[in-house]
Amino acid sequence: MNDLILFETQGNIGIISLNRPDKKNALSMELLGQLNDVLINVLENENVKVLIIKAFPDYFSAGGDFKEMLNVNGEEAELMSIKVQSLFSKFALMDIPVIAQLSGMVYGGGLELAMFCDIRIAAENVELCLPEAKYDIIPGAGGINMLARIIGVEHARYFLFTGEIIPQNLALNTGLIHEIVPNIMIDKRCIEIADKLADKNSEVLACIKRLLLNTSYQSVGDCMNTEAAEYRSLLERYGKQKIREFFKK
Repeated sequence: MNDLILFETQGNIGIISLNRPDKKNALSMELLGQLNDVLINVLENENVKVLIIKAFPDYFSAGGDFKEMLNVNGEEAELMSIKVQSLFSKFALMDIPVIAQLSGMVYGGGLELAMFCDIRIAAENVELCLPEAKYDIIPGAGGINMLARIIGVEHARYFLFTGEIIPQNLALNTGLIHEIVPNIMIDKRCIEIADKLADKNSEVLACIKRLLLNTSYQSVGDCMNTEAAEYRSLLERYGKQKIREFFKK
């Protein structure tokens, strides 16, 4: 079996690389299966405090594998969509921060995957696009929902209808990407961010991630109550000691 997903660690940082260069990292079910296996290992590895997912300088991913789409029928297509949604959701649900390192082509399923990550850092050559409507289909891995949540319904409507590339300035201003850096600097920048996050209290970051996720599914009141309870817990266990150290400086 080809290694369509590569994994390495640098200290407390885990790095996943998409590795299907002959198909511009089209997201085949085999590739996604290997990605799922790697994520299971990451979740079991307590030494990994931050995760980066990256690919090649000229393309992160061209999106879904068209040849595989032609070979699924009826209920199979729906089950495939649900399976990919479940996989991508793992990035949002895992306790550790996930950084998407985006270069070149980030199309279709590639952008859907990136939107489930916590931080998206882009190279200057990045192209973000959900082009499915041009092929008489729609995004199948959560792209409509995620794009609307991130950039707003009205922006999402235009780019989902037209399938056009999302301008970098709009992506930056709406949080679809968080930083744009020179192409040759993106590896260094993502490692810098990951190092800073790895040095922070992992329970605090996990708590922030859970609370942010709650805002999508709970009422404002419930979110506030949960936040207050988590604040109390973290203050007693960690915060007071850190504050005391601050005043000793």
